[in-house]
Amino acid sequence: LPLNAMRYCTSSSFLVLWILFGLLACQSEPTPTVLRAGMVIDQSVTLSPDTVYLDPLLGDSAVLTIKGEDLVIDFNGTVLRSSADPGAPDRFRGWAIRVVEGRNIELRNLRVSGYRGGIWAQEVEGLRLRFCELSNLYRAPDTVALPPQPQSVRDFLPAALYLQDCPAFLAEELTIHHARHGLVLERCNSGKLFNSRIQFQQGAGVALFGSSRNWLGHNGLDWNQVGLYVAVGSRENTIAYNSATHTEVGLWIRGGENAQQLMFDNDFSHASRWGAELWGSQNFVYNRLNDCRLALRTRALNNSLIVGNQWRAVDEDLEVEERGGNFWEVNGAGERVQYGRVASYAPEALAGGRDASLAEGRLRGRAYRLLDEWGPYDFRSPRIWLRERGEERYVFGIFGPQGNWQVADGQGFRLLTPRRGSVPSSLVAEVEPGADTLALEFRFRGAAIRTTFGESRARGSDVSFFWTNQ
Repeated sequence: LPLNAMRYCTSSSFLVLWILFGLLACQSEPTPTVLRAGMVIDQSVTLSPDTVYLDPLLGDSAVLTIKGEDLVIDFNGTVLRSSADPGAPDRFRGWAIRVVEGRNIELRNLRVSGYRGGIWAQEVEGLRLRFCELSNLYRAPDTVALPPQPQSVRDFLPAALYLQDCPAFLAEELTIHHARHGLVLERCNSGKLFNSRIQFQQGAGVALFGSSRNWLGHNGLDWNQVGLYVAVGSRENTIAYNSATHTEVGLWIRGGENAQQLMFDNDFSHASRWGAELWGSQNFVYNRLNDCRLALRTRALNNSLIVGNQWRAVDEDLEVEERGGNFWEVNGAGERVQYGRVASYAPEALAGGRDASLAEGRLRGRAYRLLDEWGPYDFRSPRIWLRERGEERYVFGIFGPQGNWQVADGQGFRLLTPRRGSVPSSLVAEVEPGADTLALEFRFRGAAIRTTFGESRARGSDVSFFWTNQ
């Protein structure tokens, strides 16, 4: 060929190859999934990390619906929020996600806040929830989250996570803070919940209705109104190696004849009412119920094992109503029994199960179950609490993350001692004669904080907090 023709063919070949490579590159980079309100997800997907604000299209509908078989939905750290004011959780509406009509569906790496409920799953066999956080959901101010005698599952809704008819579920590494209720299981059998933190709910941490043969272990269920509630119709559940401290009631079992739950090596200490209440036939072994108003309460107890439990520094130890056939051994206020004496009752621990005990150095005791109108205080932001009140002298406790505080302003007090300090500490205030309005304002600087409404401030930020009698 002539030289010019060869140059033309060579240039044309490079152009064709460039176009082909471009087309192949476009095909290898799929269009990213964009979440939309009302969207139905029915195939596996990995999302790009993002913060997405979506509101339910109708009332209590769900923002997203997931359905299908053998799916993995990896949210990859995506934060799903509503546009509602985070400071008014009683106005939240809708559900973040509904999972329906499926089998072997996995949701992972998701964070949800700002809705009435988090995830509601129905009739999904083999549902798996991993590494998800469902926090700062619906709560109501100045209301009782649970009636004195709950009657149905409706008393435990809305919840951060509600599973109905979901056999063989797996929930691990979940974080649920500041919701009305945490996890509610209705007719869910042979599932597992472990290595999760379900804390600071207005109501129950975990509640079971007609759910049997589940394994609930290695979970932190502290600072809820009720740590675990098990209704009549739930049988043969294993509840082991959990921490459900600083509650009103640590464990509330309403099971009937031959329910035979096994509660082994749990900590139900620091309860303001009772550490545990057992109905019917149960196996209660090697649990701690220290520093409770009442350690253990039983109703119609029969054919049960009560073995190796410890209750120390309690106001009352036992309130017993039993029908017979019960076996009580080595319970009481002394040192904890040697593990060897109860080892034969121990369930096999789950592989990878972690110690759910409160961290070393964490404030412990009934005095640190502090409540405001939105529920239990979580010590993640600076707060002042009135601890003692006299005619002329008030004593306050100042709590929160590590840091320093100082008095910025005040009204109605003539002397404050001290006027600055580190967290935690106490402050004594002497009232001015005749003062009606009392108020204090403080400044805090220290570790990063997170408010009860989920708002964050960076380490070293100047943060104001207040107290008033008005």
